[in-house]
Amino acid sequence: MFSDRTLVRLCWVVGGVGIVGLFVVTQLIGPVNTSIKNINEASLGKTVSAYGKVDSFFTKDGHVFLTLTDEGAKIKVVVFENQAKKMPFAYNIRNGDIIKVVGKVDKYKGELEIIGERVEQI
Repeated sequence: MFSDRTLVRLCWVVGGVGIVGLFVVTQLIGPVNTSIKNINEASLGKTVSAYGKVDSFFTKDGHVFLTLTDEGAKIKVVVFENQAKKMPFAYNIRNGDIIKVVGKVDKYKGELEIIGERVEQI
């Protein structure tokens, strides 16, 4: 039917197309860059990237809680201990710091918040 050489070539082509396809998909499903004021109910479940000024900050049981503000809008951010341990900076945040948060928008007790996956100092 097909020679071994033809099948090997076909495997390489299909594998290459698959790798390129995965790369394209990962680029399309990355975090949406947005401002805090644009995070709303339609953002629920989406991964977003937002930056702003830390308005309040505290830790409890290894978790990091903060309020991020920009242009008059505020959103709460929580970084759970398992993620915070991967980012030592998360425990050194101070009020007034300008940071970037990447995470999933969720709702807790009727309020929107970001479940932080990454926190970076700007």
